[in-house]
Amino acid sequence: SGTILDDFVISMNVACKDMRVLYEPRAIGIEEGTQSGSEDFRRKIRIVAGGMQALKMGEGLPRLRQPRLLLGYVSHKLLRWFIPCFLALALLSSLALTEDPFYVFVLIGQLAFYSSALCYALAGKLGLYRPSWLSVPFYFCLVNAAAIIGIVKGLFKAQTGMWQRTQR
Repeated sequence: SGTILDDFVISMNVACKDMRVLYEPRAIGIEEGTQSGSEDFRRKIRIVAGGMQALKMGEGLPRLRQPRLLLGYVSHKLLRWFIPCFLALALLSSLALTEDPFYVFVLIGQLAFYSSALCYALAGKLGLYRPSWLSVPFYFCLVNAAAIIGIVKGLFKAQTGMWQRTQR
């Protein structure tokens, strides 16, 4: 009760008890994509907040004696949830190391990437043409901004288990 990512927590707890989580090959699941960036943003916040909640509660955490499961959890879930923190550190590091031309180049690349995402978002708000290739940096920044909010909401219990159905 009150668990945000109950599907994830239940299956991880089963795997942590050294039982196998099996997938039925004849089962058919269909999930359509969200219709807007704002819906995807809310969805990503909820997912990361649920991951943080599970982490705080110690639910679904593999043990050291389960190295394959632990590797999968760390590489596929934990690192992905914390990517925005690593990106912020990379940006701050580039800012701190600007006396080296290489890091100036890296900083310019980072700022260009984030600026292109911002231009894509602003062009959409203003009804201007948006080149499709700019949707990649926009989506990358969108999901990572949502992850930052999800981390905060999950760690400080600001996200409920209730969710809003998206239009599909």
